[in-house]
Amino acid sequence: TNEERELLVPASAFGSDGTMTVEFRCADPDGRIGAARDWLKLYRKPMNFEMAFLRGMALVLLQSVVVLSLTLMASTFLSAPLSVLLGILLYVVGSVHGYIHDGTREIDRSLTEMKESPKQERHGTEDLPEWVLRFSTTLSGWVLKVVPDFQEFDYSKWLLKNHAVSWRELGGAAGHALPPVLVLGFL
Repeated sequence: TNEERELLVPASAFGSDGTMTVEFRCADPDGRIGAARDWLKLYRKPMNFEMAFLRGMALVLLQSVVVLSLTLMASTFLSAPLSVLLGILLYVVGSVHGYIHDGTREIDRSLTEMKESPKQERHGTEDLPEWVLRFSTTLSGWVLKVVPDFQEFDYSKWLLKNHAVSWRELGGAAGHALPPVLVLGFL
C-alpha cells in the first residue's frame, strides 16, 4: 500500500559517512514486500502538500515551455496555423518518444537479421524494402536526438502512485527541457 508511517530514528543508526542501512521484513509469515527501488524511499519529514503539488506542476510547466518555445520560434518564420501545428506535432512525437525508440530498435534488429540471412530469404518487416527500413531508422534516430522524451515531464507517474516529485527529479526534468528551449530561443 502507499501508507506513510512516521518513524523515529536515533542518530546512532547513521554511520560516520551519514548513510543508514534499512532492512524491510514482513510481519506476516505469508506476506511479501514488493516495490520498485525508486518508489521505496524514506523521507526525513512530512512534506507540505502544496509544495509537492507545485513541484509536479513545474513538470507540466517545463513540458509546456518546450512546446511553446517551438511555436514561438516557428511563428517568426511561419504562419500562425503552421506554428501551432508544429507545436502539436512536437507534443505528439515527444509523448510517443519511447515507442519510436523501441520501434527503431526492432527495425535495426530486423535489418541485422536480414544481413545474416541468405539473399533469397531477405524480407523486411511487413515485406517493406530494405532501403525504406534504413531510411526510417535514420530519420527516427535524428528525430529522437532532437525531440525530448516527454516521459521526463509526466507528473501522472508520481501522482497516481501517491508519491511526491523530488527536487532531484525536478532538476533532471529541467536539464532535459533547458537544451531545446535554449536552442529554440537562439533560433
